[in-house]
Parts: sequence; C-alpha cells; structure tokens
Amino acid sequence: MRVIMRALMLLVAGQLSTHAQEAGLIEPHAGTWKTWVIASGTQFRAPPPPDRTATEKELGELARIAATRDGAALDRVAYWDTGSPSYRWSEIAVAEHLRIGTPWQIAARDLALMHIAIYDAMVAAWDSKYAYKRLRPSEVSADLTTVLPNPPSPSYPAEHAVAAGAASEVLAYIFPERGEFFRKLADEAAGSRLIAGVNYASDVAAGMALGRQVAVLVIARGKSDGTDAKWTGSVPTGPGKWTGTNPILAEIKSFPRTPQTNNEALFWEAAAALGERAAESRVWAGIHYRGDIVAGRQLAIAVADKVIERAMQDGAQ
Repeated sequence: MRVIMRALMLLVAGQLSTHAQEAGLIEPHAGTWKTWVIASGTQFRAPPPPDRTATEKELGELARIAATRDGAALDRVAYWDTGSPSYRWSEIAVAEHLRIGTPWQIAARDLALMHIAIYDAMVAAWDSKYAYKRLRPSEVSADLTTVLPNPPSPSYPAEHAVAAGAASEVLAYIFPERGEFFRKLADEAAGSRLIAGVNYASDVAAGMALGRQVAVLVIARGKSDGTDAKWTGSVPTGPGKWTGTNPILAEIKSFPRTPQTNNEALFWEAAAALGERAAESRVWAGIHYRGDIVAGRQLAIAVADKVIERAMQDGAQ
C-alpha cells in the first residue's frame, strides 16, 4: 500500500493546477528574469528528472541517510542552510580575498563574477524547477523525516547545489591553487541537502551540473575583461593633469585628527563600505584629497544608476 500511495503521488504531481502549485511558492516566474551572461534561463534547462522507479530508489537512499544522521551531519546541514544558498559562498570568497590581501579593485571584480554566476545559474534553475515541478521527497513519502522544513519551491534541481557548483568553479578559477578545496566544499554543501532530506540525489547532481555550466561562461567572460593585462602606457600630461611630487593640501595637513576620526578611518578601511562617512574617512586618514572623493562619489553614483536601471528591467519586480 505504501508503494502504491507513493506512485499515486508521483502520478498526480504533473496534473496539479497552476494555481495550486504557485500558491505560496518562491518566485515561480524567476526563471524568466533577465540574466547577465547566459542568454536566458532556458539556455541550460536541465534534462527531465528521473522516472517513478528511479525516484523510488532515491527515496530509499534518503531513508538510509536519515537513519545515519549524527551531530556532525546536523552541524553541516545547519551551516550550509544559514541564509540564502549564496550566503556561505559570499562569506568564503571574502575570507579568501582577505587571507591573501587581494587589492580591493580585483576583489570587487572577483566577487561580481561569482555572484553573477550564482544569479544566472539560479535563474536557470528556477526555469527548470517550474518546468518540471517535482515534489519534495517528504511530499512523496510521508515516512521520510526532514531536518529542515521543505523550501517552498519544486525540488529539481537543488538550489544549494546550483550555488555550490557555480561559486566553487568561479573561485577555483580565481584561486587555482585552492580549486580542489572549493570543490570539496561544494560537495559538502550539496550533500547537506540529502542529509536534510529536502532534495533527491538527482536534484543535487542536476544542480551541480547546471551551476558549473553557467560558471564556464562567466569564467570565459572574466578571462576577457582585461584584468590580467600589463599596463604599458605613460602617465598623461597636460592642463589639469598632476605632475608634481608630494603635494601638500592644506585641508589634509591641518585636519584635526582625533581618536574618533582615526577609528572611523580604520572602520571604513576594513568594511570598504559606501556612503558619506565612508568617503569622508579617506580625508580623515590623510590618503585622499576632497576632490578625489567628490569625483569618486559621482562616478560611483553614475555606475550604480546604470545597474539599478538594468535591475528595474530584469523582471524581478
């Protein structure tokens, strides 16, 4: 009887009404959002999920995993479930850049590549999720206990595996000597969803493959951005161009530094944040002219406006 009930659940999964499926689900139209590097969410649509017989076998494997959960396994689930699927990868990437002292300009570029890969891969994942609308394992087998509540989205492909595949490959490109380390983390992140009982093994495999496919295109884009080019030019000269040595600006020289302003300068150095006080901190630290700050803020706002303009048209609204 249990097998028959599971089979019936799998059979009717594709016959649920659109309204019933979309009620309460996470962004059912996210698969149509505008992407940055891939052509669209449909470019890497995953192959159909396994059939009923294969799904039955996967459920048996999940039950076996559930029976062997221990404290260490539960800790891994909790760690990778913190925040969104990209949260830990952002944390890992920032820590890696800080570990080796990557210049902030390069770090900003590297983080952008990683998050674009995750974003584009997630759009593609959501296209596949709502194309197939696979039920979560415990929705098919009531006997399967989960560590976490089922995320309100279809099971296939697994979003944590998507993020892991995309992020780990981009990080392996940025830090090639650490590639295997990041790929092992990706396996751990993806495997945590099996321990939790919220995804099938085929969800995880499809998610990893999808993330890696998108990463290939993002890495190709990164390799063509000129970051590794060697500068062979010369310092420009002419009206308005600085050619002096060690100029002294009265405001910088005479600025009354206090413990508070020194702390502010150190804080914003560590946080690399934007805003009025962040900009002012560079004057307080004595390493930028006020004209540098004004020009920098104007440039940042102009670029941000362009990004916001694009985001307003990506379909997420």
